[in-house]
Amino acid sequence: MVIDTARVSVGLDSAGDPIQSKGLSNLPVITPDGRFVAYHSQGAGLVEGDGNGAFDIFLTEIQFSGGVISVVRTQRVSTRKSTVGVQLMVNLGDTLADISGNRLIGNSTLTMTVDEHKGRVAKIVAGTGVGQGRLIESNTATTLTMSSGWAINPDTTSVFRIATREQTADIFSASTIGHSGLAMTAGEHVGRQVDIFSGTGHGQRQLITANDATTLTVTPDWDPVPDDTSVFRVVALADHPVDFADERNVASFNLASGFNELSSRRLEIISGTGAGQVRTIQVNDPMSFFVDSDWDPIPDSTSVFRIYAEGSGSSFRPRLTPDASLVGFHSDNVLASEDVNVVPDIYLADPATGLTFLQSMDDAGTAANGPSNISALSGDGNLVLFNSSATKLVADDDNLVSDLFLHDRTAGTTVRVSLADDDSEGDGFVDVAAGLSGGGRLVAFSSLASNLVADDRNDARDIFLRDLLAPSTTRLSLGMGGINPDSESFDTAMSLDGTTIAFTSAASNLVANDTGKTSDIFLVTTGISDPPIIVVSTLPAPRRGTPYAAALAAVGGTPPLFWTLTEGALPPGLFLDPGTGSISGLPQRAGSYSFTVSVMDSDRPTRQASRTLTLVVKP
Repeated sequence: MVIDTARVSVGLDSAGDPIQSKGLSNLPVITPDGRFVAYHSQGAGLVEGDGNGAFDIFLTEIQFSGGVISVVRTQRVSTRKSTVGVQLMVNLGDTLADISGNRLIGNSTLTMTVDEHKGRVAKIVAGTGVGQGRLIESNTATTLTMSSGWAINPDTTSVFRIATREQTADIFSASTIGHSGLAMTAGEHVGRQVDIFSGTGHGQRQLITANDATTLTVTPDWDPVPDDTSVFRVVALADHPVDFADERNVASFNLASGFNELSSRRLEIISGTGAGQVRTIQVNDPMSFFVDSDWDPIPDSTSVFRIYAEGSGSSFRPRLTPDASLVGFHSDNVLASEDVNVVPDIYLADPATGLTFLQSMDDAGTAANGPSNISALSGDGNLVLFNSSATKLVADDDNLVSDLFLHDRTAGTTVRVSLADDDSEGDGFVDVAAGLSGGGRLVAFSSLASNLVADDRNDARDIFLRDLLAPSTTRLSLGMGGINPDSESFDTAMSLDGTTIAFTSAASNLVANDTGKTSDIFLVTTGISDPPIIVVSTLPAPRRGTPYAAALAAVGGTPPLFWTLTEGALPPGLFLDPGTGSISGLPQRAGSYSFTVSVMDSDRPTRQASRTLTLVVKP
């Protein structure tokens, strides 16, 4: 019985009324609880400012009330907030120039080490030439030489600053990272985020809660903890104060974007003088942006601007974590500064922060040298499975065909998983349609390779199971009695708990009495399940005095599962059902309540998982 049908590929206007898409929308995926749908769409109008005419990835939150489906909000995730690297100041601070020229700036009292600032940025922050930034090509004890000439030459009124986009850590702990040579202003980076760009801990990005001159304090803790190989950078999100402006320029002295990396992006004055004006960036240096037409009025020190990283490329094939906290996709767009390969890449978007992270890269953080397409995400989104024809993601990739790779965001590693039982590479291509168990132990895929297992003689695509814990590779698409199938198998999918694999096959000898002479869908059970994973990171907000019910959810583990409250307390009036994971009752008091729940399976020994959640009871 159909209770309600609703169109969900819509935006919302200021009154909350739906706005229909002006283009094609398709390829939806949905979370297990039905609260979120991701899809790709070419339709302008779903969100404000979408004018690129390309396919983008959208995430729509759904509400069910009284049997009626309604859209809560729609968000574009295949875009990049202005994740321009904010500079960490080296210990020179601000210096008044008494040496200058077309490519020079310096001060005769300085005692710099030769070329210590090569590759960093010099900025003129006051006086003649204010608002300019240039890359430092070399330096002597007193003078910096730029990689290109100043548009306006500095003079003895010019004040310059040296900044670095990345810094190798010599201060580190579970909750800190820093360098003894920095001279940051206390608290200046609070609320920003810090990336570990390479080395130990590569791929992590944490919130900065405090900073002094040399050290950033973060939350949550690093895992793994950085060391002296870790290279970090601070990231400022979305909004930047105007420190300098004229008819066609705006500048913010704490930025250090790459030269012209933001050309063709939209820049909007979002508050202060000139608010509401939108221009297209034609060229940019590290901290200033030259736009396509004059400002009217010209922004000033009250103005704040935002850069939108929309590009002309399209994004496809959305993949969701079960709680919709992360969205994976592949894109022709350049959505991260590390993406310099001009081919489709894999991205992971965090809808809560608007941050987008490149995933198709090697252990050193270098983007793939060939096109990549996304296959699947693990239950917590930490593992990203993708197909790529790149040859330099791992060592000894010599088969000249597409392979399947698994990127671990926490470890900063990428491994090839479409391998034979003895870990040798396959001699045939791998399909992009592949499955990954929620805990990341099992990978199911189809491949034309004939050397992944013994006696593969059917010269067709087969379904394989890779157990990364064993490790081992097994062919699943076998004929009765273990013989070779008489046709190909493809389109692989896997349940989140890893126990069941579905695939399409044109073979007629996988089961008895298959006389239909057409492709069929088959299921195979693996006999293996991942440990349990809690796949709910947010719960609907209760309202005081209103009956409430919400379900926790877990995948994996040996049933039945048993839920417990291990830390903190639920809001008064709410109770946890240990058998179902349901939280229900009548909330009695408004406020914010944080608690930790654990789920335990029935295996011997038992396996368990925990997660901290917060419920905010509305008055």
